Amino acid sequence: MNRDELVARVSRHVDRPKKELKKLVSAVFDEIQKAVVHGEEVSIVGFGKFKPMSRAARTGRDPNTNAVIQIPAGRRPGFLASQQFREKLSGASE
Repeated sequence: MNRDELVARVSRHVDRPKKELKKLVSAVFDEIQKAVVHGEEVSIVGFGKFKPMSRAARTGRDPNTNAVIQIPAGRRPGFLASQQFREKLSGASE
């Protein structure tokens, strides 16, 4: 599902114009992204938690030359699904 499909599905539940919902969905994603970039966790009860994750420096291989290279430490976005979300996904609570 992409952003437009998400907006279309949300519009079935909310009596608002799709144009307005598209702005709202974009604003929500933008704010989550900004918060995580600034080191904050965004916790949505019953859904999950978005948070910045750290990756340690490590050794890897260049796929073109097969040479050993050092991959620097870095940060990446992470998501941890809530227990309720995981149960729904596994079919435990429908």
